[in-house]
Formats: sequence, C-alpha cells, structure tokens
Amino acid sequence: MSRAKILKRKNGKLVLKFKPPKIMDKTVEVIAQSISKVQTVHQEHEVIKRVIRGKSYEAIGQDLGISATDAFETTKAAIKRWVTDLAIDAPEAKALDLQRLDGLLVILWQQAEPSEVIDGTTGSKVLVPGNLGAAKLILDVIRMRADIYGYSAAQKMEVEKKVEHLHRLYIGASPDDL
Repeated sequence: MSRAKILKRKNGKLVLKFKPPKIMDKTVEVIAQSISKVQTVHQEHEVIKRVIRGKSYEAIGQDLGISATDAFETTKAAIKRWVTDLAIDAPEAKALDLQRLDGLLVILWQQAEPSEVIDGTTGSKVLVPGNLGAAKLILDVIRMRADIYGYSAAQKMEVEKKVEHLHRLYIGASPDDL
C-alpha cells in the first residue's frame, strides 16, 4: 500500500503528497519532548549557577531573558527535583563517600610513599621521602572512613561516659537532672 498520493499534474509533472507513517509522528513527538526536557534542564542549570553566585532573581531573569518569577519558579522546581528524584538514602550516600575516599587514598598513597631515584653524580640509588602533606591527608581520610563506618563512635561514647562520671563526682548530680 503506497502512502503517496497523486494530487494533480502541474506543468506536466505529477505532484505527490507523502503521508509519513504513524511511527514517524511518534518519533517526532518523542524528539520534541526530549528537546524540551534538555532545554528545561539547561535553563535550570543556568538559573542555579547564577543563584549560587548570589544574583537576584531579577538579575537572573535579565541575564536569561525570563521573568524574575520564572527564575524563582525554575529554582524551586530544580530544588524539588533534587530533593525527590535525585536524593539518595543514607546507605547509598555512605557507599558513595567511601568510594570517593578509597579513590583519594590510592592517589595519596602514591604521593606519600618514598621512592628510589638514581643520584646523577654517584650513580647510586637514593631514597627520596614521600610527600608529608599527602601522608597527613591519608590520616585525615582514614579518620573520615572510621567516622563513616562508626569506628570512632565507641571512643566518643567512652569519653562522654567519663565526662558524666566526673560531672557526678564534682557536682553530685546527673547532667540530665540539672
């Protein structure tokens, strides 16, 4: 079955009208929706970028050719989307943070480790100390990992118990009773 129809002859030539299949109509609709979504996300990005810089909604509107109300509504919509659609729960956030810290540790270990180089004058191997700043950062990352895993919590509770004990000894009451 042909989708082309002969409408009429014009100057001795046939004029055809082509009716695209319905699947093309749907494809065009999906493409239009995708373009609209991309434009919306791009506008959100531009608005939020300016909000972060401290610009007023009026200034943002002037920059982007939209009203101050549209700038405000775009900000509100972006925040709502972040809070609902893009939000992650605590276990996912912990896992993500641990992955980031692990990646950081790999880089820092490479910088902190001493390395052997060959002395240009004597030709002998010389041990060059690692980067001490990287070594300090490694300790900080290890502490952060301990906090995420909860290793530090036991020590914190022990200190709180000692403080409460000292408080009772010298004041004679529980801090909660005061």
